[in-house]
Amino acid sequence: MVAKTARLILILVATLVLLLVLAMLLLDSEWAKGLLEDQVSQRLDNREVMIGGLDIDWGFPLGIHLQNVSIANPDWAEHEHMLELAALDATIKTGQLLLGRIGLERLNLEQPVVHLARREDGTSNWAALRSEEKSDGPPVVPDVINLSDGLLTYQDATLDADLSVEFQTRGEPPGEHRLEITGQGRFQGRPFQLNAEGGAPSRVLEEDANYSIALQGNLGELQISFDGKAGDLLQFEALQGQLQASAPAGADVTAMFGQPALSIPAFNLQAQVSHDEQAWAVSDLTAQVGESRLAGSFSFDPDAPSVEVDLQLERVDLGELLEPQGYSELGVLTGEVDAGFTDGALTINESNLTYDAPDQNLQLQLNAQSRDIAGLESQGVHLEGSGSRNDQPFSFDLELGPLLDLTAPEQPYPVKGTLISEETRLHIDGTVMQPLELGAIDVQVEMEGPGPASLNRLTGLELPELPPYQLEGRVRWDKQLLRLTELQAQLGQSDISGDVRLRLSDQRMLWATLRSSRLDIQDLEPLWLATDIKDEDAGTETASDQIFSDEPLGLEPLQSMDAQISYRAESFNSRSVPLNDVSLELELTGGVMTLEPLQVGVGSGEVTARGRLDAQELPLEGQMDLSIKQVNLSPLLRRAELEDVAEDSAGVIGGQGDLTFRGRSVDELMASLDGKLELAISGGELDMLVVEALGLDVGEALVAALAPSDKIPMRCAYLRLSADDGLAELEQLFVSTADANFIGGGTINLDTEQLELAMESHAKDASMLAVDSPVQVQGPFSNLQVSVVSPELLARGLATVIGAIVAPPLAILPWVELGLGEDSGPGCRQALQEFESSGQR
Repeated sequence: MVAKTARLILILVATLVLLLVLAMLLLDSEWAKGLLEDQVSQRLDNREVMIGGLDIDWGFPLGIHLQNVSIANPDWAEHEHMLELAALDATIKTGQLLLGRIGLERLNLEQPVVHLARREDGTSNWAALRSEEKSDGPPVVPDVINLSDGLLTYQDATLDADLSVEFQTRGEPPGEHRLEITGQGRFQGRPFQLNAEGGAPSRVLEEDANYSIALQGNLGELQISFDGKAGDLLQFEALQGQLQASAPAGADVTAMFGQPALSIPAFNLQAQVSHDEQAWAVSDLTAQVGESRLAGSFSFDPDAPSVEVDLQLERVDLGELLEPQGYSELGVLTGEVDAGFTDGALTINESNLTYDAPDQNLQLQLNAQSRDIAGLESQGVHLEGSGSRNDQPFSFDLELGPLLDLTAPEQPYPVKGTLISEETRLHIDGTVMQPLELGAIDVQVEMEGPGPASLNRLTGLELPELPPYQLEGRVRWDKQLLRLTELQAQLGQSDISGDVRLRLSDQRMLWATLRSSRLDIQDLEPLWLATDIKDEDAGTETASDQIFSDEPLGLEPLQSMDAQISYRAESFNSRSVPLNDVSLELELTGGVMTLEPLQVGVGSGEVTARGRLDAQELPLEGQMDLSIKQVNLSPLLRRAELEDVAEDSAGVIGGQGDLTFRGRSVDELMASLDGKLELAISGGELDMLVVEALGLDVGEALVAALAPSDKIPMRCAYLRLSADDGLAELEQLFVSTADANFIGGGTINLDTEQLELAMESHAKDASMLAVDSPVQVQGPFSNLQVSVVSPELLARGLATVIGAIVAPPLAILPWVELGLGEDSGPGCRQALQEFESSGQR
C-alpha cells in the first residue's frame, strides 16, 4: 500500500507540472497559480493545496519554478500536511512543445516531505489519492529526476509501525542520478533499519523499465538483503533478484509476522526470487537452520491461492527445531517433498522421506502420495514404508484423510491401514479427531501375533511370553477415557470377550465386564511364574529352603487405580485343577479391594471366596472368608495326571475358613495369619491323602508307622486349625477307616516355617495296629521328619497334644455328603453313625 501511494504521489507531481505548463501557456500570473491549486485540489478530494510562489523562465529551454508547495492532511492526522515541497524546478523540452507535445527534460525536487498515516480502524490519509479508474501511468515522464533531502514517514496503528525514510539522488552529469534511501524506525515493536540504492528515479515511472535495486535491512535481529531488478518497482511487477535472509538463534522471527512466537535456531537462506502477474516464485533455494539444511524451490499465487513446493531435505534436525516445544528427543529427517496447494486442496506428489532417531534406535522410510480414497470427496494421502526400532523391523501401509483436515476442530479424520512387525499384524479402520493433538479416537482394531513378547524390542516394554493371540474390537478415546468394546480375543486355547473402560484423568479407574467360554490356565502361567534366582558371579542357580517369599508385594496398582471388574468363565482348564463356571465380582476403591465374591466350580462342587484387601497404607491388611462344598477329588487328581491315585482316592472335600492377615510380603502375611480353618473329606484312601499332603517320602513313612497296610480305605477325615499371629494350632484331627480311628494334634508355625504334628491310632481290632505308640512329624517345611514317639515322651505330655477321640461335628455333612466320586465307599455320614452307636461319642 505504501509503495502504491508513493507511485501515486510521483504521478501527482508530474501531473502538477503538466497542469503548470498548460497554465503558463495562458498567463504567468496569480490567476494561473490559483487555477493550478484548484485543479490539483479537485483531484485530491478537495484537500487544501498551497503553492507559495510560481516563476517561469521563458528562455531556452523553458523553465518552471515552484516554491513552498503543500497538500493538507485530514484533521485527525498528526502532521498538518501530507506533502510538503520546498522547491520544484522543471525544464520543458521546447522542441516537443513546438510539435504540440509536452516533454520534461529535467525535474528537480528539493526537500520533498511525505507523511502517511493509518488509524486502527483502517482509515488512511492517502485514500483520496486512490482512483477507481485504472491509470495507464503518468501523463509525462521526465528524462531526469533529481531529489534532495527527501523524507517519507509512515505511521500505522494496525501494524504497530512508525517508520522514517530519507531519500535523495546522487551522481554527476551526464550520467544518471541514482536513488539512495536510508530508513529507520520500529515495526511490530522491533527496530527497523533500511539502506537501499536504485537506478534513476525517472525509470520508476517507466513501464517495463527493468529498474535495478539493491537493499539491505534489519527488522529486529532479522537481516535481509536483495539485489535485483523490477519492471515496476512500486507494484513489484516483473521482480527478480537474489534474496538473502538470516537471524541469530533465539530470534522470534515468526512473531514479526503476526504468528505465534517460536524460538528457532540461527538460520541463513539464499534464493532467487521473482514476481510476475501476482505469482511469486522462489528457486535455487538453499537454507541452513541450525544444523538443518534444505534446498529446492517453491511458488505461490496469493490471489488464487495456490502453492507448489519441491524441496530436498538434506538434513532436517527435528529435535533441534522443536526443542522449545519439548521435543528435543526427535531425530533427523531427510528426503524429497513434492507438494502443491490449489483449489483449496493440498496435493502430495510422490515424496520420499527418511527419519533417523538414534536416541530411540528408530529408523523409518516412507513414501507419501495423494490419491483418491473410497468414501472421501477430496483426495487423501497414502503412506507406505518400513523401518525398525531397537533393530526389530516393521512396515506399514496407511490411508489418511486430506492433510488440510488435520486441524479441522470438529471433523473426524479418517485413518485406515495395516502395520506389520515380523509375524505380528495390526489393522485399524476408523477416525481421529484433531490428530495433531490426539483429541479423540474411534477405530476398529484387528491384531494377531505369535505372542506379546515378540513386540518387546519394538515397543521397549517387557510384555510376557504368552501364546499366539488374535483380537478384534472397537477402540474409542475421548476426554481421557479409553473404551474397548465388542472385544473378541483368542489367546492360545483361551478366549475372552466383553467391554473395558479405562479413565486416565485424576484417579485412574478401570471398568471391565468380561467372559470366557474357555480359560486355559497354561496360557496365563507366564504372568505369575517366578524365575530361578541366579548367582551372577558364580553363574549358577541358587535355591532357598524358604517356602514363603519375602519379596515385597507389588501393591502400586492397588494404590494408583480404582476398578470394577466382573468376569465369568464357563470352563477353567488347568493341569492340576479342573474348574468350571468361574465368576468374579471385584471392586477397588482408594486402595481397598473387595471381592464379592469369587465363585469357582471344581470337581462337581463349588469354592466361594469373599474378602477385603486394604492397601491404602503399608502394611497390607486383608480378610478372607472361604467356603468349600462337595468338591470331588477324583477329577482333580486325574487332571494332575495321577490316574491311579484318582481311581483309588475317590473322595469328596469340603470346609470353611475365616482368616485375617497383614504384611508387605507373602512371608509377612503368613506370619501374621489369624483365624480358623475347617476341612472334611469323605471317602478315599488315607495313604494317598497323606502322600499328597506331606509329600511322597514323608507321607509313606507316616503311613507305614501308623498302619500295617499301604492301602487304607478312608471313610471320613476332619481337621480344625486355629491361627493366632502366624501360629496355627491343630485343634482337632480325626480320620476314620474301616479298622481304626486316627487322631492327632500339633502346631504349624507359619513364621518360622516349622511343623510339629503327632498322631495315634485307636484300632477297632487291636491286632490290626502296626505300632501302639504315637507317631510324630516335625521339622522345617522343606525337611520334615517322621518318628515313633517313645513312652517317655508320651508321659511328658504329648498325649495332651493329641487329645481324646472326638468325632467331627455333624455340620460337616453338607460339605461332603453329595457328589461322591466313583468307588468312594462309605463316607462321613456312615462313619459318624458307627462312631455314635459304638458309644465313643
